[in-house]
Amino acid sequence: MSHGLAFVDRLLVFIVGLALTFLGVLSVGLFLDVPEARRVTGYADQEMWANAPDLGWYDGALIGVLVGGIIIGLWLIIANIRRRSVSVVNSASSTDMGDINFNLGTLAQAVADSLEDTHGVSKVRKRVVVDRGLTTIEFTIDAASDCSVPGIRTAVEQAERDLRDAIGPSDAATSYRIHIDRVPQNHEL
Repeated sequence: MSHGLAFVDRLLVFIVGLALTFLGVLSVGLFLDVPEARRVTGYADQEMWANAPDLGWYDGALIGVLVGGIIIGLWLIIANIRRRSVSVVNSASSTDMGDINFNLGTLAQAVADSLEDTHGVSKVRKRVVVDRGLTTIEFTIDAASDCSVPGIRTAVEQAERDLRDAIGPSDAATSYRIHIDRVPQNHEL
């Protein structure tokens, strides 16, 4: 997700949140018969809204809101469900004589396989995505509760060195998350 799209999403959530908060506070105020809430609802011209469908501009405004809502809604859906996965990346070692390409997914799978051989690691999941314009390789390591965290850390550091040796100078970032299982309740110390 780009910074601009994240800003638009957060702005929309903020505006909708403010509107719902206002409506909620107004509803509670009307229920409790708060004078300020009665004053706010007094500004609404009920007769004008009841007669609005008879006005000349109403149909055009309704169609405009419908078309605009559909366009904005489709744009938001398409922008937020775009694929972020990456397959082939150009190497920084490419020259005018030719491009050097490599598949980050294949390299990430090899790193995940090597990390799964570490004692205490049960599973390693990997993803290669573009996050805010930066190609990122994400690893999630599931480990047993009795694993050796320093051992896993050493394996991760070695895997990172091996990956950097394989891809050379690259803008690809890496992220390692270690999920350790819960200690069983009946576990004797």
